[in-house]
Order: sequence, then structure tokens, then C-alpha cells
Amino acid sequence: MKKFSITELETARRNPVDFGKVLKDGTTSASSFGGYPKSMRWLNAICKYHEDQDISPAILSLEQGFWNRKDTSKNRQELEAFIDALSNYESEIQKRKLSLIKSREPVSLTLTRLVKITGQIPVIFMRPETGFSAYFITRENINWDTVLKYPVIQSCIASNTCNCKVTEVEVGYIDYYSGEFH
Repeated sequence: MKKFSITELETARRNPVDFGKVLKDGTTSASSFGGYPKSMRWLNAICKYHEDQDISPAILSLEQGFWNRKDTSKNRQELEAFIDALSNYESEIQKRKLSLIKSREPVSLTLTRLVKITGQIPVIFMRPETGFSAYFITRENINWDTVLKYPVIQSCIASNTCNCKVTEVEVGYIDYYSGEFH
């Protein structure tokens, strides 16, 4: 069975013939450069926040995630922005009254007996009145309903994770530089 990341759905939609050839060759996943992504270090910190229900261990987690970076003004400023974003995140969580129910939720959707989509949903929250919200951690400005993976994720969460109607699931992203929810 061939697998590809849900993040590659847009590539598949833009040019399905070429993507099919690449998938057949088994070379779809892009290699990563630069080590562990900043977004995942920030995700670690917000998971620590929810684990301890305290911002201080989350900030420490973030600082430890970047301890081996070169000590430059630019790097210190960036870390400070991540910490500020974490404080903004905490305020938003409290204001929205969201309760974390899952983090790093795996996605595995079998399209055919030969093709499967895999991935991960960084955080899923229960909303106070009804329904759920799932968020990706990114810097990209995304219009979710024009990107194929978001409706697919919405459907997957509704049917596989939360057992609810698709209309009860919101999908968006959190900007890890600002802590803003979109």
C-alpha cells in the first residue's frame, strides 16, 4: 500500500497525473531541513501548558526547545515572540473556554486498497456549547475551505474521532508567532 501525507493533497489536486507517477515511485514525502520545526516546538509547549494547567512550565519547555540555538539578538527576539504567542494562546483558550481533548491525533484514511493518506492533527478541543475545534500550528495565512486537507480533516474528526456531525467540527490554525486563532 502506498501512503502519502495529508499535506500533499494540494499537490495531488493540482496535478493528479504527475502526483500519481511520483506516488507510484514512492517518492512523495519531502525531506525536512533544519531539524525539528519551530511549530512543533511550540506545539510541545502548548501541550505542556495543558498538561500542567500553568504557563510557566510551558515557557520553560519552549526555552528548552531552543536552548541549542546560537545566542544572537535575532534568535532571542524570536524566542520572545514565541513566548508572547504562548501567553496570547493562554488568553484565547481561557476566553474561548476550550478544553483540550486530544493532541497529535493521528490521521489514517484509506482511499483505496492501494492508497492511504496519513497525517497528524496537532490539537482538538471541545467547545463550551457544542462541537469541536481542531487546529494546525502554522505561520501560513490559510483560507481553510480552499485547501483540500481541511474539509477532509473536518470529516475525519467528525466520523472517526468525535462521532458527531461534520457541522459540529471547526478546523483552523493557530499562528505560533502571535498565538492568534484563525
